[in-house]
Amino acid sequence: MKFDRGIIKWAPFNSVAPSKEIINRLNQEKQKINKPILSEEQLNCLQQKLLESYTGEIKTTIEYYKNGKILKECSFINRIDLNQRRIILTNNKIIYFNQIIKINN
Repeated sequence: MKFDRGIIKWAPFNSVAPSKEIINRLNQEKQKINKPILSEEQLNCLQQKLLESYTGEIKTTIEYYKNGKILKECSFINRIDLNQRRIILTNNKIIYFNQIIKINN
């Protein structure tokens, strides 16, 4: 019968935990993407869709860029704050205008 040491054989690799954390952090940095650049026409289209969603009380999916990732949020728009250039969703999520990439109604 063959004897398998199971998890014990991986114990030496866990002894270099600080290196493991550094490698994980480097891998996360590699996965980050650059923020897409939007044209003036795309920005105007986003603005119109944003106003339509807000005035029509339509559930909206917003794609936005944050910390090197593109995230999605699906909710109703609670308020548009022009002074601080942000929108507040009904789930109290705050998204700034310069983060928004795409809006789907």
